[in-house]
Amino acid sequence: MTVERKVDIMKMYNATAHLYNMRYEHEQKLKISFLLNKLRPKEDEILLDIGCGTGILFNMVNCKTMIGLDISINMLREVKNRGKIDLILADGEHLPIKDESIDIITSVTVLNLIMDKKRFLSEIMRCLKRGGKFGISLLNREEPPIVEGVETYEIETMKEIFIFGKK
Repeated sequence: MTVERKVDIMKMYNATAHLYNMRYEHEQKLKISFLLNKLRPKEDEILLDIGCGTGILFNMVNCKTMIGLDISINMLREVKNRGKIDLILADGEHLPIKDESIDIITSVTVLNLIMDKKRFLSEIMRCLKRGGKFGISLLNREEPPIVEGVETYEIETMKEIFIFGKK
């Protein structure tokens, strides 16, 4: 992804962060519920949500450590939760996360915004612990990346494709 494209995405989400939940919370909760039902995060696990937005996922799960990563500072400012969440301002193609340190990685409707999907997926695999799991989604108007050993679900009513895998 070009730097200009990343800056445009950041500016767009910075400008609309205060409206995001009003516009998309219901839709995002459905997608997140599907992901969490498949991944089944445990309380003692470390969870990373790439493109966490306003943190909707964090109100639906209880893990010992939850990390939210987003390219938009204003989206991160909107994150509200009863528990402790570590927030990181970064993009999904360059995760500032230690190798093999995360149990579960989620990413909802972010892959569509990523130009280098292979790098994004390799970053996910780099950060996952052995036995770690990931669940990501993308709008179904795009062709999903080809990844060996994953489960893929297309949910037409959500207009979304879900990809689940393990390390």
